[in-house]
Amino acid sequence: MELRAPSRESGASVRPALSPRQELCCLGSAALAFGAVFLLLGVRYEVNDDALISCIAAGAYGGDRVRLCYVNILIGWALAPFYSLAQSINWYVVFSVAGLFVCAVELARCAVRKLGTFPGLCLWWAGMLLLGVDAVHAFQYTKNAALFTLTGWLVLTHCAGQPRRGAALGGTLLVLAGACLRWQSFAVVTAMAAPLLALTLLRLPAGARKKPLALFAAVLALCLAAWGINEAVYRLDDGWNTWRAYNTARTEISDHRLQYITAEDASGYGLTENDYSMLESWDYGDTALYPLEELQALAAALPHRTLRNAVRETLLTLPDWVLTTLPGWALTAALLAWLTGRQDRSTFAAGLATLAVFLAGAYALVYGGRTPWRTVYLLLAPCAVLLLAIWQPRAPAGRRLAAAALAFCAAVSFAPLRQTWTGARQFREDHRPGNAKEEAIRELISDKEHTYVVSTSLEDDLAGKDVWHTRPAGAFDHITFLGGWASQSPLYAGPLRAADLDPAAPLVDAVDQPDVRYVDFCCVDDKLTALSQRGGRQVQAEEVSACLWWTVYRLVQK
Repeated sequence: MELRAPSRESGASVRPALSPRQELCCLGSAALAFGAVFLLLGVRYEVNDDALISCIAAGAYGGDRVRLCYVNILIGWALAPFYSLAQSINWYVVFSVAGLFVCAVELARCAVRKLGTFPGLCLWWAGMLLLGVDAVHAFQYTKNAALFTLTGWLVLTHCAGQPRRGAALGGTLLVLAGACLRWQSFAVVTAMAAPLLALTLLRLPAGARKKPLALFAAVLALCLAAWGINEAVYRLDDGWNTWRAYNTARTEISDHRLQYITAEDASGYGLTENDYSMLESWDYGDTALYPLEELQALAAALPHRTLRNAVRETLLTLPDWVLTTLPGWALTAALLAWLTGRQDRSTFAAGLATLAVFLAGAYALVYGGRTPWRTVYLLLAPCAVLLLAIWQPRAPAGRRLAAAALAFCAAVSFAPLRQTWTGARQFREDHRPGNAKEEAIRELISDKEHTYVVSTSLEDDLAGKDVWHTRPAGAFDHITFLGGWASQSPLYAGPLRAADLDPAAPLVDAVDQPDVRYVDFCCVDDKLTALSQRGGRQVQAEEVSACLWWTVYRLVQK
């Protein structure tokens, strides 16, 4: 990160190049940190989104490999040749982790440039403990997008007023990668970084502002163009356009609004208690039972959190984020450093503006009604780094003070990281290669004689837990999932069309089909009730086979 805000007296600020020894220290520190995480904790998916993205890119669903749903199609196009070259390698994860490593090296370089070798590396290691371990170990594209965008903008501020074409290209590619991985992450981090970008321009002599301003504008234009290409590709395809509409309505109901009513209140919105259970679990994807128009009308009718309630909830939630999480402690430390540093009006205003964007993001997150950890991290980590970027120390950093600060960060992070280590050991034991669950999954995947309609609650397991390798091409060409984030997408339609089933009515059409099986763990009764209440069909589920993790049924008319 470029932690040095150029001084008014120095104009563009003298930023001496690092010596070969300093460059080696930065590279070695990043390699050591990543090696320790790989060895002690490993890398796992934080949630199932990245596993599903990997399966799409590898062709496990068959057909389309470039439309990665929540990830820009430019990434799908870029990855396609690599998956064709080596199918067994999960290139999506490989390149994402490589990007995180580049970010770590660049952050170390800039910390050293600001504070000197030893104090700068102490600051970097403290940040790695509080922010970096989570990002590398718990792989998640929302967090990755935030870190790519953040580092990219910081690299570009370092280039301001200086002819550094290589660095400018690297920063541009990082920002573009962040925008393509998760547009919302890019938007939030860019808004948070805007005060630093403005401060950087303000500190330059008037005649030297044109080129960096043009560079910043060009990067934004490039990211907007990438977003526009992605929007056009999805909107011009009827199947994917329907998926986006269905998924938008589903998300609004299941993630943001249904929580404000109870199952007993459901009748007031034309729902039964069984409908409430189905909608709450995302376990639907059958437009014959839950038409798109009905979901859109329901999303508009359901209540939402009030503005006043969201303000109160934000004030109650913020202390928990800041005082009980490692990124929260990083933000607290960065805030104290900024407040006690050398201030002038522009520096103080930039810090306040950064905090204002952070608070607005926190409020928007709470108002939406859902605060998963990855989105909380998206707010805390960039805000902490950006405040340090604005911070101007009153005196040169001392070696003893830097070592003491690192020791303190190591002490406060010891218990959480030990808990992470214990969880990682258990995770690796539960998902070791050749375990019983994996063998059951391989048996299901290898049975190409039947078409399987699978509850979305099992999609996480079938997608796999091995981040470095993914399911082979065509693994799911006979399997479709009922509900979930890809409801009504062409990805799910392929296996149904191959079995002469209607993609809009997978559950209805599965009834009395001898070669179609329904797979569920615990919610099969909800599906049968929905078929009765909404489809007017009395159906029973005949058990075909069972294992510890799911049961395979054949749906037959009573």
